[in-house]
Amino acid sequence: MRQSDFEGIMQGLMESRAINAVAQSWASIDGKLECFESERDVANDASILSQGGYYEGYLTEAAELVRRLATRGFKIVPILNA
Repeated sequence: MRQSDFEGIMQGLMESRAINAVAQSWASIDGKLECFESERDVANDASILSQGGYYEGYLTEAAELVRRLATRGFKIVPILNA
């Protein structure tokens, strides 16, 4: 694997973790963290996700927020050891 491939994979992983963190934080602010987490725990069940809901909704909106931040020159960076 080339270094650029590895960097791309790591960037995708970090972006995915950032999106999940934003979604989880947003659900917490809305008072829906328990619903978010319960749907996340069964996220491999396609029939549940196809109905929409908290988990899929927050993830979709968090991804859009991260994308819009990037277009404005901002990037979410993890704080190590936090």
